Amino acid sequence: MVKSEKELLKFYKEYIDIPLFRVVPNCDYNKILKEGINPKKDPYKNIKHLILQFEKIVRKLEEKGFIMFLKWGHQEVSGAYALGVTLVDLSIGYVDFAPDEDAVPYYLALRGGAATSNLKRIIKRIRENKIELSKNDNEAIKKIEVWTNKRNCENKAFYVKGTSKSFETALFQIRRKPKPQKRRKLKGHPDYLESLFGSFENFKKVAAKHGLKKYSYYLRNKLFFLRVKDKIPKEEIISLKNNKAPRYNNDSVPPSKD
Repeated sequence: MVKSEKELLKFYKEYIDIPLFRVVPNCDYNKILKEGINPKKDPYKNIKHLILQFEKIVRKLEEKGFIMFLKWGHQEVSGAYALGVTLVDLSIGYVDFAPDEDAVPYYLALRGGAATSNLKRIIKRIRENKIELSKNDNEAIKKIEVWTNKRNCENKAFYVKGTSKSFETALFQIRRKPKPQKRRKLKGHPDYLESLFGSFENFKKVAAKHGLKKYSYYLRNKLFFLRVKDKIPKEEIISLKNNKAPRYNNDSVPPSKD
């Protein structure tokens, strides 16, 4: 059934005109306050090739029987999977925002961001188990360690309202509810839909094109991320108050949504 303008506006106010959150390291946050967010500026540019090499190292170790499992909330994933997700995220060139404020403290606790935490935890496991590596592999890991140590700082959380024009060209990434105790394998890029966010006019246009039914479950249950590719002005950045992270088990590392 086609919704009336009044019904569409009510839906828009409840599920689109909401805060969308992001957590970043302090070293990035101060720059964001001055310049806004430009997804084209990649803080990982000089480290990507080393992460790719590291993923190959970890995959080879897993093939030999040494598998490092990490907890991602209710999920358990291998080190190679974690690095694979990181590489997929870094290859896309978007900045992610999430609708669930309850998850913010979890990410605040990951010093330097989720990607940095993933890298540090896997390297620590290799060191703890005294894994023998080639000279070339050891040098690559040491360079990654130097980089992660520079980003090993406290994080800051902020939000941007869902009505931001920058969100109109974003990708609406569907999040699937995880199955407990199932070890996951990387299956390429996640599912994407056209973004309903931004102005009310954009919302109506996309809703008419695809139907609200396709989106409503994920919006109501906050099971999505927005992957943003357009610049967000500094004026739209709104800091969270009492930005403090409670203590969490550092062994539990979520996906790298930096």
